[in-house]
Amino acid sequence: MFTSSKGRAGFTLVEILAVLGIIAILAAVTTPAVIKHLEGSKVARATKDVELIAAATTSFYTDLGHWPTHNDRNHSSGDQEIRLLWTNSGKNPGQARGVRWTNLRPRDTFENQLVLNTPNGRAQNAYTTTGDQKWAGPYQLNFKSDPWGNRYLCNTRAFHPGIADPAWVISAGPDGILQTRTSDLQIQGDDIGYMMKR
Repeated sequence: MFTSSKGRAGFTLVEILAVLGIIAILAAVTTPAVIKHLEGSKVARATKDVELIAAATTSFYTDLGHWPTHNDRNHSSGDQEIRLLWTNSGKNPGQARGVRWTNLRPRDTFENQLVLNTPNGRAQNAYTTTGDQKWAGPYQLNFKSDPWGNRYLCNTRAFHPGIADPAWVISAGPDGILQTRTSDLQIQGDDIGYMMKR
């Protein structure tokens, strides 16, 4: 440090460069740890989300005695059953070769089925709210996209009679590409899922 002719202290260029060098080293050391921690918290949130969605969907089934349909008046008809539920928010995830989640039809949103009681978005087809088997929701207050901005999906087709596939609630994970097929018994790649039925 030096003292100017007016008696004020100052820093030399070398001292300033040394401090900047120390800050740069600390940033280089801590940045990967911070990024890893942030990514880990996103994975933890997605893991919890798929479990909560599975629990809400199971509660729906327990109350009504059937899985989501387009029209409650005819829920025993195979062509009325929903094959795919997904969150309203978020974008469609990408799909690896041979993975066809977003091709499943008919489909509806978790919100219509589990929050609003408006199957297929039609209020006139609302599930009954009286009797022994009734819609007793909302089963979850809201459904967000996964931490990477993609939809959560559930292949409810797997619950229908004669279908041997497992039923997954799934997120495409950090890379945004679904790698798990609806028939896979194990999660593939960096997908995050919860198996509801095997």
